[in-house]
Amino acid sequence: MEVSITGKNIDITEGLRLHAAKKASRLGRLLREGTSVRIVAGVQKGVQVAEISIHLDSFAFRAEARSNDMYQSLDAAFAKMRRQVVKLKDRWQSHPRQESEAKSARLSGTALAELQERFEPPITVNKAYPRKPMTVEEACMQLELRGADFLPFVNAATGQVHVIYHAGQDHYGMISPEGA
Repeated sequence: MEVSITGKNIDITEGLRLHAAKKASRLGRLLREGTSVRIVAGVQKGVQVAEISIHLDSFAFRAEARSNDMYQSLDAAFAKMRRQVVKLKDRWQSHPRQESEAKSARLSGTALAELQERFEPPITVNKAYPRKPMTVEEACMQLELRGADFLPFVNAATGQVHVIYHAGQDHYGMISPEGA
């Protein structure tokens, strides 16, 4: 297990380093090899703060504790961290991850191509829309002339693509990009 201890506005003494390493090794019994533990000890407005971060597979754990004594802060932060890790391990044991054969098996190039072909959406119609900028009124007129339910168009006022659609008899709706 890789342990890194850094200080913010505080010098890390050898005793503090040993205490943190001892706590990390106890926590390391619950973790896999190759797990990285990052400890940041610091002082913020006269309060001793200990922050611990652990990266395990795709999970990131973080615990923080504050007190008037750095050793107490470290103990409390490691206790919080231990609870998080134990909770995850209990969840893994009570609900084991069962991988399907499709997930665990490596696909060959031809099998992957066949799978992609099978799940490709069948696009049967490909229509184009006018790219010349139009006002909203012109777009409504084009929508009526085409007899379509909706029409994407480039708005002359904004220069962005909008979609105008029928929202009932003699009523229209317009979809605009966010922030427009």
